[in-house]
Amino acid sequence: RGIFIITKSGYYYGDSMLNVDVLFQQPWWQQIPADHAGEYWAGFYSPLHYRDEKDTPNQKLLGLVVPIRNQSGPLQDSKILIEMNADKLIELFRMFEEDTKSIVTVTSGSGQTIYRSSGDNTVQENDIVWKQSLQINDWTIEARLPYQYFNQPSSVIKSYTLFGLGLSGFFALVLAYLFSTRVTRRIKRIKESMNSAGAGRLKTRIQVRDEDELGSLANSFNKMIGQIEELVKEIAAKEQLKKEAELRAFHYQINPHLLFNTLNSIQWKARLQGNEDIRKMIAHLTIVLEANLDVTRELVPISKELELIDHFLQIQHVRYEGEFGYKVDIASSTMTAVIPRMSLQPLFENIFFHAFEDGYGTIALRLIDNDSDLYLTLTDNGKGMSEERRCALLQAPSDPTQRHGLGMYNVDQKFKLHFGSEYGLSIESRLGSGTTIAIRWPKKEEAPNDRQPY
Repeated sequence: RGIFIITKSGYYYGDSMLNVDVLFQQPWWQQIPADHAGEYWAGFYSPLHYRDEKDTPNQKLLGLVVPIRNQSGPLQDSKILIEMNADKLIELFRMFEEDTKSIVTVTSGSGQTIYRSSGDNTVQENDIVWKQSLQINDWTIEARLPYQYFNQPSSVIKSYTLFGLGLSGFFALVLAYLFSTRVTRRIKRIKESMNSAGAGRLKTRIQVRDEDELGSLANSFNKMIGQIEELVKEIAAKEQLKKEAELRAFHYQINPHLLFNTLNSIQWKARLQGNEDIRKMIAHLTIVLEANLDVTRELVPISKELELIDHFLQIQHVRYEGEFGYKVDIASSTMTAVIPRMSLQPLFENIFFHAFEDGYGTIALRLIDNDSDLYLTLTDNGKGMSEERRCALLQAPSDPTQRHGLGMYNVDQKFKLHFGSEYGLSIESRLGSGTTIAIRWPKKEEAPNDRQPY
């Protein structure tokens, strides 16, 4: 109805027109304790202090008074008055009284009666009483029901109650039967699907129509079977690759003694004839070939792989007469970690065969230890490649007899087979701007039983 600031001098701030002199004479205003520091609920009263001609004494307001704590200034000892229309609230009380034949009494914490039902309010010892204290203020609402209304004959109510209970029981049995039949049918379908999947039919799926617990179970079953199916396919693909690798190993398994004896003979002839470049080149080539033909281990220490790259680069130095540069930045903590055997040499070969012209350029190798993973980048400032060519390098060749560009794909597959599909190679390149090959794989130390002298 209105919000006002009432000063001690009688001046007020607010939108509506008040007669402050009449306000100060109202009993509920005079009952406000002078030392009251908190909220004060004034109860229900008529709006006699309003100048609005539309207001009548039959209306009721609910007032809340809050003192302003200013110690000085014009608002010293002032109060905030908040008034709300209470007609609907009182009408609710009266409707409750009429419906329940109860007597409603609202009292303040000091025992003052805020509201009381009209009519005969005689209190009897056997009255049924309900009390509730309000949390917003210190008021207490009491509803008192005379015993004669509480104990009225209830034969009609009893008859309707028994009829309702019987009807409810019948419908409960029907619904229980229908529900149990539907649930057991769905459980049976889930069991049959599980038996089918257990028999090896991994294409089995449960059709989900509802989002209840059985629907969630069916979704989980479908997801699990899908994952098992993908895992079986992945294992089958890995086994196929293993078989192909074993077949290739058998195919290329030759006795290397003749090759090494021939190379040693050529090396000694070069030494006897004083051709030191040819002798060094054959010596480094022999070491590289020995490493290529050593199929006893698939994972070797990074230090061993880098040592092999040094021999490979020595061959290229003799071949191109030192036209290229080689920069290395390797974390010392990575030297004992393992890497797939012969995984770096194909990358270096690709640089010399495709990126450099006449061996002129710079190669930079960087290896970073990130605790759980290792990151290797191999960068050259060669002629780069097109986007189409870059995308094709890590894809399986459509022609099985094709050899061009197969090294990159094979290296990437090595890392994926050993460590998982989330690891492997990535390539960045632009024509005329060089190429960067990045490899990520988990950091793993060589097992003590796998260590062998070199």
